[in-house]
Amino acid sequence: MHYETLDFPIDISHLRNLRSLTYTSPWYPADLKLIQRFLQLRHQLSTLELQIGPIAPEIAILGHDTFDVKDLLLGNQEVGESQPFFNLETLSLRLSLNHMEADIVSALNLDCLRCVKLHNCNGTSNFLDALSNSTQSLKLGSFQLTFAPSRPDDHRSPEILSAALARFLMAFQTLEDLYLSIPRISLKAIECRTIQNHYPALRRLLLHGTIRLEDPSSYPVEISDDLFYALLTGCPVECLSLRMQLRIPVSVKPKV
Repeated sequence: MHYETLDFPIDISHLRNLRSLTYTSPWYPADLKLIQRFLQLRHQLSTLELQIGPIAPEIAILGHDTFDVKDLLLGNQEVGESQPFFNLETLSLRLSLNHMEADIVSALNLDCLRCVKLHNCNGTSNFLDALSNSTQSLKLGSFQLTFAPSRPDDHRSPEILSAALARFLMAFQTLEDLYLSIPRISLKAIECRTIQNHYPALRRLLLHGTIRLEDPSSYPVEISDDLFYALLTGCPVECLSLRMQLRIPVSVKPKV
């Protein structure tokens, strides 16, 4: 986008009725300032996707100022705007959430929010806790989480994540889609009751343990018996994807 290179002014106010905004790019402060100007309007966004990569090499080389993501999402709003994302139905993030998890949740209208996607966001566990502890009721129909520790030797994050994830899944009962691609330690800690809590609404379930080829301990975890049998008996799920080892062989009877 790089709007500092444009030779004509941009009147952001004409975009007030924009319904969907997607930004997937390296870290360009000028681009992010343009997005911030838009988010400071009394906008009508129903879908927001921000996947902000590392700072662009040319920006790093030139030594340009960086940009505060908190200012981007939660900068000064127009007077009277208590929930800047009042109409948001879908939120997809790939960025660092550290130290602003509760602020982001307070800016959302959870009565309207239906889909959350988190992709390797630092602060994921705290964000899930902020959602769980909100005074607003969660009514999500879809939740997607992709998470891998930033360092191979970071053994604490998966344990913290599994506890936060359990609290989050037990805080409401409306999910139709649940997609988890998380470390094997976190996946192993998944309890059957956290998934069953979303019966009978749950229709699509994906449980994938993230794998690092250089680390055999990250290879697919063995699925627990209580979870395995629960997925086979009385389960409303119509689409199931598992990257887990089965403890018992499964035979499928041929159709007559």
